[in-house]
Amino acid sequence: MNLESEFSYSGQKTEQSESKTLKTAETIDEFPEGPVLVVLGSGWRAEQELGLNIDSKARVLAAGELFQEGGIAGIVFTGGKLAGENRNSLAYDLWSYCHRKFPDIEGKSILLEKESKDTSEDAEFVKEKILDRERPVILLTSEFHLSRAQKLFEKFNVDVTAGVAAERILKGKSPHYQAFFNKHEKSLKMKSERIKEAILRGLIYIDPKGSIPRRLAHRRGKS
Repeated sequence: MNLESEFSYSGQKTEQSESKTLKTAETIDEFPEGPVLVVLGSGWRAEQELGLNIDSKARVLAAGELFQEGGIAGIVFTGGKLAGENRNSLAYDLWSYCHRKFPDIEGKSILLEKESKDTSEDAEFVKEKILDRERPVILLTSEFHLSRAQKLFEKFNVDVTAGVAAERILKGKSPHYQAFFNKHEKSLKMKSERIKEAILRGLIYIDPKGSIPRRLAHRRGKS
């Protein structure tokens, strides 16, 4: 895979319209027994038409790799209509991208949580709307985001048995991924993200279920 092309702005388009819906499972009861992989969306590029951002793509690619290794009952993608009611939900665009990259993954192995606008809502809505009973959850997001995400899912009583960083999975797959993410992690954007996450992790002690970041996310978009 040409990673510079895959993750660059040039030539990237948003996923197909959600009105041409790819099929998915209706409920988690359609999944076989086993752990559920919950993949948190990050967002799109500055202009949605340019497609998913690097973190969203990395999380999807890592999810596809993990699912193909076996042992996972199904994948839940999260993320609401952050760009407006007339645009695709983030969860749908994650699934559409996954379908293009891993066409062998069937829709019956996918569920979409299409209402959340931040990490605390990811946790709350996965617990309330997706998990019909106690199931082991593997939480997949970016490394800078993983610690806070795990804490929030635990606050909402989700049984997170493991937290997985997308970059770590992909780095283990090829030296090309390793070189790309080593460079990406040194970027100014990622330095800014790590500072933001450190602040938000600190807020958890006074705001355990993330209501402050939630209000901000509803104004500005998903993190």
